[in-house]
Amino acid sequence: MPLAGRCCANLGLLVWRRFTRRQPHVNFQFQPVVLLSCEFEPQQWAHEILVFLRNRETNELDEGLKPLCDLATEYLNHLLIAARNPGGKKTPQDSTNPTPDLIRLQSIERLLSEATTGRKQSALEELVYRRDGYHCALTHYSFKPPGNFVVPRCAHILPFSFRDKPLILRALDAFTVREITAEVVQANVNHPSNAFNVESNAHESFDRLEWGIEALQQTGASTPQMLSQQWKYSFREIRNCAATVCPEDGDEIVFCDGNTGSMIGRPIPSFCNLKLALARVMEASGVSDIITELYGYDDDDEEIVNQPVYLEPPPDIRVT
Repeated sequence: MPLAGRCCANLGLLVWRRFTRRQPHVNFQFQPVVLLSCEFEPQQWAHEILVFLRNRETNELDEGLKPLCDLATEYLNHLLIAARNPGGKKTPQDSTNPTPDLIRLQSIERLLSEATTGRKQSALEELVYRRDGYHCALTHYSFKPPGNFVVPRCAHILPFSFRDKPLILRALDAFTVREITAEVVQANVNHPSNAFNVESNAHESFDRLEWGIEALQQTGASTPQMLSQQWKYSFREIRNCAATVCPEDGDEIVFCDGNTGSMIGRPIPSFCNLKLALARVMEASGVSDIITELYGYDDDDEEIVNQPVYLEPPPDIRVT
């Protein structure tokens, strides 16, 4: 089962146990989600649950909802807002045309050490160039002249700021059922397996969780080499994003297209799928719309972080 499915199942089970302990009559609403047999899309399921809860006018129900709201607050603060607000400086773009001396003298191992141990962003960017080549996988334009070219940025899949935030790391650990632990994040946050080079507008819209990358495992791998290449990466649109982002929903994104691509790790599938799951939850829950309405597309990172969390629904959908 994909990571996103396991995360949703685990979250659904937790909600089900906490909520139905006091409200056993709503088991039939949560059980299909827990058992992964629900026929609804996430947005439709959420709507059905909301309508059901709105029609239950009891104080006991309000009391029973508190653990659910507490859980939602925890994940909103330490996963959704944290992913929507990467923070930190942008990766510097020194040059998209490294000299032959640099290529000859700096081995991949040294660059990896500089990126992962020294947290050197230019080393990370160079490694991703070597893995994927000097073109944008989304716009298909080159990153360097002559001819038409676009300005590149090195995008982190899981934000670099996650590395030293204990509450975020704890939430990741719980949400992914210990598949993405603090140790995994800290070891790979500035590694090519958590990064890709992309056109600057696409980078900004990726940070705003307007699109994501889905990694699906392919069948038929019979050798270790084939096993490492058995993941297919696809573009997934969450909401309207920059006009320069060309792919259609479901189009394949090709990594390891550079001269030394096979020697450098491709994006970690669980990182891609987690980021995609968070983007979908942001959109389905309406948090994306609230942030866009408050800050537009010039939202300030600090303002979002310092905004008080308000989880109560609008008056027309409030549970009474």
